[in-house]
Amino acid sequence: MMNTKKEMISDEKIEELYNKLRPVVTVNGAKYLLKKFTLEEIKKEAYLTNKKNNKDEYLDNSELKVIGSFDYVKEYDNPLSFEPTISDVLIEIPQIYLDKADAFEISEIPRISEKNHVAKVLTYKIHKK
Repeated sequence: MMNTKKEMISDEKIEELYNKLRPVVTVNGAKYLLKKFTLEEIKKEAYLTNKKNNKDEYLDNSELKVIGSFDYVKEYDNPLSFEPTISDVLIEIPQIYLDKADAFEISEIPRISEKNHVAKVLTYKIHKK
């Protein structure tokens, strides 16, 4: 049930979303935009696994305004393995946030609900100083 949206979305749409909404990660309490990824990486790589190596631009908390949040739900094979791709998250971002946000972050360790991981995703507007 969960993956039907993924098959229906085009590569062009994924690239369009990625160009609009960049992933943010927190490493040692500091927030960073991740480096630019290829379409293949966006669709296939579990981006949280290598977040320390892939961090790019430091973001001061004062530069981030939370636009909204939602629960990202992903069915799992292994409850100990939470490995969403960037495209997995992008295609789940509600339309109401797409117009205003330009970044997103999985902001908490996922909880388990039945056969799913559920994690809070924050959407941000970045205000550069």
